[in-house]
Amino acid sequence: MLKPRSLNLLVLTALLCSSAAWAQDTPAGDATPEEKTVIGEVVVTATKSNINKRETGASVTIITEKEIEERGKANVVDLLKDVPGLTIVRENDFGGKANVFIRGAKSGNTLILIDGVESNDPSASDRSFDFANLTADNVERIEVLRGPQSLLYGSDATGGVINIVTKRGKGKPSLSVKAEAGAYSTFRESISVNGGSEDAYYSFAAGRTDTKGFSQAAKAPGATEDPEKDGYYNTTLSSRLGMRVLNEAWLDFSLRYTDAKADLDDGGYADDPNYRAYTKNLSAKASLDQTLAEWWSHNLSFMYLDTMRRYKDSSHDGVTEDVNSWYQGNQKKVEWRNTFTMGSLNRIIAGAEYRVDEVSLYDHSDYGFGPNTSEMNAKRLDSRGLYLVDHLRLFERWFTTAGVRVDDHQEFGSRFTWQANSSFAMPVTGTRLKALYGTGFKAPSIYQLYDPTYGNKGLDPERSTSWEAGIEQPLANGLLLLELTYFNSSYKDMFGMDSMWKTTNIGRASVNGIESAITIKAFKTLSLIASFTYLDTEDRETGEELLRRPKYQAGANLNWAFLPGGNLNLSYTYGGKRDDVWFDAMFTQYDVTLDDYHRLDLYASYWLNDHLQVFGRIDNLTNADFQYVAGYRTTGRSFYAGAKATM
Repeated sequence: MLKPRSLNLLVLTALLCSSAAWAQDTPAGDATPEEKTVIGEVVVTATKSNINKRETGASVTIITEKEIEERGKANVVDLLKDVPGLTIVRENDFGGKANVFIRGAKSGNTLILIDGVESNDPSASDRSFDFANLTADNVERIEVLRGPQSLLYGSDATGGVINIVTKRGKGKPSLSVKAEAGAYSTFRESISVNGGSEDAYYSFAAGRTDTKGFSQAAKAPGATEDPEKDGYYNTTLSSRLGMRVLNEAWLDFSLRYTDAKADLDDGGYADDPNYRAYTKNLSAKASLDQTLAEWWSHNLSFMYLDTMRRYKDSSHDGVTEDVNSWYQGNQKKVEWRNTFTMGSLNRIIAGAEYRVDEVSLYDHSDYGFGPNTSEMNAKRLDSRGLYLVDHLRLFERWFTTAGVRVDDHQEFGSRFTWQANSSFAMPVTGTRLKALYGTGFKAPSIYQLYDPTYGNKGLDPERSTSWEAGIEQPLANGLLLLELTYFNSSYKDMFGMDSMWKTTNIGRASVNGIESAITIKAFKTLSLIASFTYLDTEDRETGEELLRRPKYQAGANLNWAFLPGGNLNLSYTYGGKRDDVWFDAMFTQYDVTLDDYHRLDLYASYWLNDHLQVFGRIDNLTNADFQYVAGYRTTGRSFYAGAKATM
């Protein structure tokens, strides 16, 4: 096996050697039609019906392949920071836990799809998804659906859905090799191969991150020594393969594997040189798309997800610590979806799904108060879902979608959810009015039901009711787009802890707010996307604001293609003041208010010829000192540079 430094040298050598054989030129590659205008024909695949963005009343943000390339972010979570309505909660830029809140909903209420695979961790206490190890390598597009999506996805989607689509491959076979080095002794390398024809496509990619990092824990108040560095290592493999098996049928296969190791700390301000986390994730999907008649097509999908997290720690500096814990989660799902096209005005989608979750865990810890051990062997949970959706076009300008869903859960029986949304485009002005109303539920996780210490088999699911109304106004022949949306959500039977540390239904919360955005593509070489979010949250039990949700958020992305083959991208994020808590070594809780922050990131790239690109970026350009989570540091000003070769 190649050592990391050997791999770095190999990749860099390949880049340099390859460039000598290629002629000077600017790579060709026109933007797709949907990328040339602000409000073009953008298809939303996360709706399970492949509809135009303007035909749904839901709030949707799409980050295209072109925008991903322009921004040069290393991780998917960094691409989401300026999306309206999204709050990033991150303990560390290298391997620390990273979650996303959509419109104030908890991270476990956001469903993450990777090539259609529901990727939320079955073994996590709230089935949330950790973005810490999700790199942007080989990602083609990202779709963010804000608001309730239980109609199509059942549990875990009451806040919204983030759909990540990897590259399918197209055209002649191509090879891409990329290497980057920079701050904190960080090295990133990736290699990909893809291609396709009318009857097949393929894409294979491998990437690695290796860094010495910096301390997750901030320097404790009164401490005289800086905390030790926390390293991080990540290897990710992904592939996608498709082929035509009949004139009207396609088989699609996808696979993604991640192996990561992170040095952790005990918590905010609590440095620990011996704490390690090991994570392995495997997801796979096989699907058949087939047209059975002019009016009838169907999709049959088999999905598999396996997650493993392990934590190890030992005593240090006279502090008694003994941690040896692991969590194993497995999810299998089969879904059959049918689409019936009734002329040009009506499309009906009917689907059925069956899912099996299985979780095992062994949790052992001793922080000087005596050992505590909890064990759970292969607990299984079955659920079934049926949904029916009608997408109706009226008068060529009015689109309405309505549907119902029934879920049958092993522990709490059946639950009924529904959603209706509408979109209307006015003639002459092009003004688009949209509205949505929907209900949802969040099923308790296996951990919350069966864990020997914290579990409660008597839990009911969380319930939610949400509505929104918005307006979009295109100007200057579609080169300028203004968006404004008001949203309101209420949650009941939220999960919490009673006095005996058992999970119970004790919580209620309300969230309302405003999302606004402006998109400008006034010149071929210059574009601006900016957003502002106002968020008002309330814990209905205490009257306090929900933790880690800032009342005000803003983001902007300015892109300038300053030369043929050259590109400059500036991204800005703002987070307002927000409440948080942290615990000291004696588990005493402290309530704190985190300061607001401003962050700027700069990325530049230039194609030297058809096949060789050089790039560089500066993260946290102004060296802002802030925290997403109380007691956890963020990186200061950081410099990175690298090159990409294609052939």
